[in-house]
Amino acid sequence: MLGADSAKHILIRGTTLPHIEKFLIAGKPAPSVTEVLVLINKPVLAIWRGKIGNEMADKISRDSAELGRAVHDLIDRCIKGEVIEGCSIGEYPARLFKLWFNWFNQEEVKVLEAELHVVSKKKKFHGSLDAIIERDGKRFLTDWKVSKSSDPLRVLQLAGYAYAYWEQTGIKIDDGLIVRIDPVKETVSEKTYKNLWKTTKDFLKIKAAYDVLQKIKRGTKND
Repeated sequence: MLGADSAKHILIRGTTLPHIEKFLIAGKPAPSVTEVLVLINKPVLAIWRGKIGNEMADKISRDSAELGRAVHDLIDRCIKGEVIEGCSIGEYPARLFKLWFNWFNQEEVKVLEAELHVVSKKKKFHGSLDAIIERDGKRFLTDWKVSKSSDPLRVLQLAGYAYAYWEQTGIKIDDGLIVRIDPVKETVSEKTYKNLWKTTKDFLKIKAAYDVLQKIKRGTKND
């Protein structure tokens, strides 16, 4: 277990948290931003699973997650200034990483922060954001995605990170950016979000609903 108190309420800069079963805030388990957003029903996923079966859907999901982690790792290492050895990373992840690398160089992006673990003690959640970048004099809270499709709900994930980042630093970032690497078309696209701070209110409403559901579950277990 890892707790917010052990981090002394500061940003964990340039590090990825190890796998942990629970993250504690004030001695109690706290969900991640992505765990909170699981609360949102996505009927398209249910239809997809119904068509191909749960076993195949689980395999595709695992393979996609593994590919995403591999590409993220390469991006993180690049940002930290490490030399990327092509022979040790696999051809497919390397090609996808190169797509991001070309985008990164063309856009003249400056990375201000990378792989930040942020914690909201007030609202009791945490998460790891990919980067905060500067481009054309503006700051963007940024997420790298390896996915063949866009998801309009991803802005809620950025909003959750934005709130926790503000709570810890006092800095409000009002612009969000999702850079999506399509593993099928092998292209890079981006989606910007303005007024990100307004969306934090929507995320906090979902977090409140999540808390209510957890209380109901605990009450049921105690019956």
